[in-house]
Order: sequence, then C-alpha cells, then structure tokens
Amino acid sequence: TKEILQSWKTGDLRPFNTRAIEHRNFLFPLVTAASGTNTISHNRILIRINSESSILIPLKLWLREKFHASDAKEILFLGGYYGLMLVMILYNAAVAISLRSLSSAYYVSYMIFITITQSTLDGFFYQIFPAVLYLNNLGITFWGNFFVTFGVLFSAQYLNIWREKQVHRLTFIALIVIGIGLIFSSLFIGYRATVRLQFLNGIWTVILGLAYGAWQLKKGYKPALYYLMGYGSFLVLMFVFVLSR
Repeated sequence: TKEILQSWKTGDLRPFNTRAIEHRNFLFPLVTAASGTNTISHNRILIRINSESSILIPLKLWLREKFHASDAKEILFLGGYYGLMLVMILYNAAVAISLRSLSSAYYVSYMIFITITQSTLDGFFYQIFPAVLYLNNLGITFWGNFFVTFGVLFSAQYLNIWREKQVHRLTFIALIVIGIGLIFSSLFIGYRATVRLQFLNGIWTVILGLAYGAWQLKKGYKPALYYLMGYGSFLVLMFVFVLSR
C-alpha cells in the first residue's frame, strides 16, 4: 500500500525550526518504511516549490558521512571569507576614524552591507537571526540596495564628483535617491518588482562608476586608477560567480 512516509513544509518565510534539519541550507533526511534506514530504494519523492522570482534549486543526494565531510570544508571556506571581510572592515574603520576620511566610512558601510547580503545568500543570516523572517526573505533587495547605495556614495566621494559640474553631481545624487527609494520600497512592493528595479539600478551604477573612474583618470586624477583596479577585480569576481550559478 502507498503511504506518505515523510512530509515537510518549510521555506525562507517559515520559522527556522520548521526545517527537517536545522541547517543554513534546506536538508531532508530520506528514510524508507521497509528498512528504516537512510535509503530511497523505490520511494517516490514529490517536491513543490513556490517563489516570487527566479530560483536555483541544486538538488543533490548525499550519504550522511559524505555530506558532513563536504559541509565541514564549505564552512571552513566560508569562515575564511567572512573572517577576511571582518578584518577588512575593522582595518578600514580604523583608517576612517584616524584620518577622518568620509570615503573610507562609506567604504566600510559598503563592505558591511555586502557581507550581510552574502550571508543571506549563504543562509547564515537566517540561521543567526531566525526571528527576522521578513528581512531574510528580502535579503538581496533590502540589504543589497544598502550596499549599492553606499557604493555610489563611496564612488562619488573617492572620485571627487562633488567638486565637478552640477550635471555630474546630480547624476550621482539621482542614483543615491533611487537606491534609498528601493530600500524602502522593498518593504512594501514585493520581491519580484524590487529585484528587477534593483538590477536596472545596479547596471547603471556599474556603467557610470566605470565611466567616471576612466574620465577622472584621463584628467590626471591618479587615485582613479586604484578605483578602476578594485572595481574591475570586483566585477570579474561577480562575473565568475554568476557563471558558476
């Protein structure tokens, strides 16, 4: 006779304790009625998934021991990444305080929010703050728009845009206003609409950042070279990340 052996309802808008296994990713133990062991022999697995936008579902079957071994390596890698980000945040915060540098302060804020955004993608933010369900669901749009906006503020300050002609200042002011608007709108208009607007704003931000960096370098502003090198490296890493997905 056919029977339902196991059933779960979970997701990023449900409490963390609804997960079959309390982990940053969605894990489900598979057990058969015949043997009571972690096998899937002739069982049928049905999965229903709802999302407001596009979704990546990397389904994979693991033996328990092999999963824990792989997960330990991933945690080690992520620990190194977040540790490095923390060191960079603390170092640049010290620079911002000691030199009273506004551009460094913007850069620190940018790094803080990009780290938070990445932690929502990795599932750590949800695991650490399980009660903040709504902001976990809006991780990319809410926190992501913060780091984009602070990225614009840093670019404008570092490239001396505020000393340029009014048309250039207004261009960056418009990007900042749009970014702030998207932060608040993400709380009300939903994920799908916000992520599309965020994508368009991000594209314009990248194009204008590179264009103004090259323009300032052409004018002889040497710090623009370091800006372009850093920005270029970041874009290459983001491109590799997107391809890997």
